[in-house]
Amino acid sequence: MNFNMISRFKRQKQLPKDEFIDRILCSVAGMTSKQNIYLMDAAIAALPEYFDVLEIGSFAGQSAIVLDYLMKKHSKKGKIVCVDPFHYEGWYDQQNQSKEYLNSVANQAQLSRHDYLEFVEQAFRTNVLFFCKENPPLLYKMKSDDFFQKLSSHQLPELTGMKFGFCYIDGDHSKESAIGDMRNCISCSIPKAMILMDDSAPQYRYGSAVAADEMLKWKEVKLIDENPNRLFQKRH
Repeated sequence: MNFNMISRFKRQKQLPKDEFIDRILCSVAGMTSKQNIYLMDAAIAALPEYFDVLEIGSFAGQSAIVLDYLMKKHSKKGKIVCVDPFHYEGWYDQQNQSKEYLNSVANQAQLSRHDYLEFVEQAFRTNVLFFCKENPPLLYKMKSDDFFQKLSSHQLPELTGMKFGFCYIDGDHSKESAIGDMRNCISCSIPKAMILMDDSAPQYRYGSAVAADEMLKWKEVKLIDENPNRLFQKRH
């Protein structure tokens, strides 16, 4: 690890200890970092009272529950919309293309990947209904490209009038998908909306981070914070 990476790590910020967040992080499956939670909290606090949240990539609901909690913490009003096809393609899939591996969970033949993904989806539904009783998130089981196409062509009438003020991009981490998700979030969100891209830290060299490097040059957004993932804001 070089000096720049060490200094970036030391500068990472977290919220003061929060009993509820700690409980969620140990009770609900997920990979929501406390550094991302710091950025979520800062973004939500800075936005107006009424706005909606869009999350791309939800897994078992951990980050959606955190977002719901932060909305309540800052007395914000709006719905959380989650988009996830519950179709898993992990890093190790690229290394092992055997049928047996791709149909299993972590090469455990007795665990079907199809059954695992059904388990994760059911876990999401159970978790958000339990922890977000007052305002459970809306789930759209589809790829983000399909969601945005349906949204833009008015095929999701129940979302008419949604004003997305915060978007959390944690879906397909390829460069192409990350750029597509960012452009679509820009198109469907309100002026000055905040957009957090997971796994976009400068020291990473895979798709979403490389995409975020390019976004620094875009005229539509500006960088608000880096912790180490990057939080952007629409300029207009």
